[in-house]
Amino acid sequence: MLNIIQPKMQLAVCSDCHKLHNVKNIVEYKEKGKPAIASCQHEEFPNNSVSSHRNKCNNPLSTLKKRKDGTIAIPRMLYPKPSIRQQLSMLYQRPDFEDMLKLSGIQREEVNIYSDIYDGKVWKTFPFDGNTFFTPETATAHLGLLFNLDWFQPFTYTQHSAGAIYASICNLPRSERNKPENIVYLGFLPGPKEVGLERINHYLAPIVDELLELWRGWRVPKTYQCPDGLDLKVALIIGSSDIPATRKLFGHGSAVMKCHRCEKRSTYSHEYKKTHYGGMEEYDEWITRPADALLHRQYAQEWIQCSSKSTRDNHFKEHGVRWTELLRLPYLDPIRFAVVDPMHCLFLGVAKWIIKSIFVNQGKLSMDQLRIAQKRMNQIELPSDIGHIPPKIAIRESSFSNLTADQWKTFIMVYSTTILWDMLDDNDRKILGHFVRACNLLVTRFITEDDLKEAQERLKDMACIIENEYGPEFITSNIHLALHIPDCCRDYGPVYSFWLFPFERLNGYIGKIFEVSFSIVTALPILSFLFFFKKKRLLFRIISQ
Repeated sequence: MLNIIQPKMQLAVCSDCHKLHNVKNIVEYKEKGKPAIASCQHEEFPNNSVSSHRNKCNNPLSTLKKRKDGTIAIPRMLYPKPSIRQQLSMLYQRPDFEDMLKLSGIQREEVNIYSDIYDGKVWKTFPFDGNTFFTPETATAHLGLLFNLDWFQPFTYTQHSAGAIYASICNLPRSERNKPENIVYLGFLPGPKEVGLERINHYLAPIVDELLELWRGWRVPKTYQCPDGLDLKVALIIGSSDIPATRKLFGHGSAVMKCHRCEKRSTYSHEYKKTHYGGMEEYDEWITRPADALLHRQYAQEWIQCSSKSTRDNHFKEHGVRWTELLRLPYLDPIRFAVVDPMHCLFLGVAKWIIKSIFVNQGKLSMDQLRIAQKRMNQIELPSDIGHIPPKIAIRESSFSNLTADQWKTFIMVYSTTILWDMLDDNDRKILGHFVRACNLLVTRFITEDDLKEAQERLKDMACIIENEYGPEFITSNIHLALHIPDCCRDYGPVYSFWLFPFERLNGYIGKIFEVSFSIVTALPILSFLFFFKKKRLLFRIISQ
């Protein structure tokens, strides 16, 4: 192995409850003087007065292996936790790094124009106590992080989901901050399945420990421009993941229950046997009432203090909030920081729903019409920098099957009105027209307050027509969440500042590294070598295999 950067911390993971344990304690555990298998002592409900009701895990943490020199204990599963400080220290050794950070301190004169995250309300007002954290003077020393969790399949022909927790440095220019060599790797979750609900907290705990230390302040021993060192403060200022991961990270319930951005609750439809967010006549009430961050913290504290599963479940049904380790960060706003990712919401969510579930499944577009639409698409020549959409839109029951988010974006913003307009009735044209216009307003590198207001109205009008034409059951959680995207832009600038397209590409890179290294633990030093030292030829050689 290249052994460039080994993980600062390797922790043994309980394969049942996912509690983390010190590897040394597991390896050195003995009974009657001989190596033995340690068991997990984690209690899910430590506050329960009856010890037998505390739900102690007792899952084995290791296996015994015989070797020539005796028997040793091997942890069943490991969680490699890279050091944030070590990675930052290496980034600050690069000649161009501090100069790039200084660009975030350039004052912008434009009013009501959002060109990047620096123009958003959060950057200008953080930490929301009257002080200013991000200033021209602190551009190289006060860092803001974007936090992301995603799951992917690292191995071919195997059902194994591994998780990666990343952070990008928002101070860097938008063209640089999401490059693999500039990403801070916070942790790699071993799998083999996605961690359920609050158990993600076990993996977040050591990350939050280090973030708390960085918030208090840490001195880089040496930087390229400051040989005597530089005092840093680091804060997590935004979490952008797909909607289920965002809700899990910030302690929110699922979309089946309520919106995580406002007080709107879902409604269950007995006819369709699913929940929906219909009731657009109440729009003015909930759009102006964001969820209360202080109440969220209060409910989370109450939830963690519950002493049994039944009391936790009852508390959760009432408030829709669980405890998350991120709430240990004193500055964290679990509502504003939990942004709505436009990639998943607009393109994999709303666009797919309108075309497939409304136009196709409701009989507004026949298979013959889809074949005509496909022929029209084939005649349109696009610039080479716009991705090609495979001929999938007229394949019987599989129409529009397996389109990626980028392909849905291209279809909606480039093709849809041109090839479908004369096939739709007036109301469906309005639905499509409002949505396409809203997307074209939002998906720009510079956006004005007037653009955000128009996008908001377009999305609102689209939702109202869908509800009136097809019923409230057709207002999905994604349609509702799309109405919160303009506010996310006011907080963080254009969608390019926080959507997940760059992280999806990063997952592809890392998946290839995992394939050739066969494990998460051995992949980490390879990642460090390739990304930090920019061995791009070797990286591309691995990716192309």
